[in-house]
Parts: sequence; structure tokens; C-alpha cells
Amino acid sequence: MKIVSKRDETLKSALTLNQTITNYSKDEIIQFGLNEGIRLTDSECGFLHFITQDQKYYSYQLWLQDSENKYINVETKSIPVDNSILGTESIYNKEPVINNSYNKPYKQSHLKESDCIINKYLTVPIFEDDNIKAVIGVLNKKNKYELFDIDQLALIAETIISIVNRKEAEYNLQESKNFLGNIIDNLPLGLQVFNSEGVSMRINDSFVHLIGLEDKYIGIGEFNVLTN
Repeated sequence: MKIVSKRDETLKSALTLNQTITNYSKDEIIQFGLNEGIRLTDSECGFLHFITQDQKYYSYQLWLQDSENKYINVETKSIPVDNSILGTESIYNKEPVINNSYNKPYKQSHLKESDCIINKYLTVPIFEDDNIKAVIGVLNKKNKYELFDIDQLALIAETIISIVNRKEAEYNLQESKNFLGNIIDNLPLGLQVFNSEGVSMRINDSFVHLIGLEDKYIGIGEFNVLTN
């Protein structure tokens, strides 16, 4: 019954994450998702590292001390993937790693707090095609980490990655539209752009001045040089 309840809670968290896509930034989505991973696995803290396509560098890192955001550290500079950073074992082996008897101090320059003692940890790599896109980790669960914790953490992490990818695709599409729009607007030649249904989508200033178009006709679908 407890496992079923936890699974339902994880699915609810994944659904909530998907519903936040229009309201939050990339950092806020990652922070919320990592918070959920920490909470659902009954852990004390956690991290998420994005990996470059060549699998040699961490390109983005976020650490949370606990589900109450005791401290947050976001690092966007590239850091080489090596064994001194938690999560690297999952990258090298391309599989989740559970260690319930670590019991060592851990300190990295990217952590704002002093040394923390890690008793146990769970790390899970998240794949995109054949490459690892990111690795998520949670630390210091009161009880031992189990296989079910892997499933919970993987679902949350995969949801985060899916949303981040959509966010980045939307941003890149908007940037492309803005770039193309600037080119159209600054062309010395008159130009009117139509969609596949023949609806006017854009008229540049040169075209407006060329035919002396009144302001009331300027807008999506308002004026068509071929029919008006």
C-alpha cells in the first residue's frame, strides 16, 4: 500500500511539473522538480547536473540542501566530469548507483556551505538518445535507498528534462522568429508575408510606404495586396 501511495504521489508531482511549464523559468522548474525528488525519496539534499553532448563536462549544476531550500547553488560554467564529483559514477557506468554505506565528508568549491557528511546516496543518469543528458542525485535518506527510489527519481528527472527541452525549443523558435522578423522589417524592398492559408501575417515598412497603406489596414489578415 505504501509503494502504491508513493507511486501515485510521484505521478502527481510529474503532472504538476508539466502544468508549470508556462508559468516558470528553466531554473524554477529544475528547482521545483529537484525539490520533489528530495521529498519523494525522503532525502536530506540533492543535485542535478546537466552534461555536455561530448559527455566531458557538467554544463549546469543545481544543488538543494533540503526541500525547504536551505541553500541553493546554481553553477552554469563548465566543470570537467571526474570522480571527485558525485554523479560521475553513473555517467561512466551509464546506470543508477546506490551507495548505502558511503559515510564520508564531501566538499566542492561550488557548494556554499561547509563540509557535509554523506551517509548514503542515489544517483540516476537520464538519457537522451544514446547520450546522457543529465544526472540527478539525492543524499542521506533516513532508511536505505531501494530500487523503487530509482523509479521515482528517474520519473521526476525525465519530466524535468522533457520540460526544459520544450522551454529551450520554444525560446529558440521565438529567437528565430525575431531574427527573421528583423530581416523582413529592415529590407529596402516592400514585402508582405502570408501563411499557408493565404492570410497576411506581416507587412514591412517599405511595403507600407510604397503603396501608401493606411494604418487601419495593417495587421494579421487585414490587407492582401493581391485581392484588396
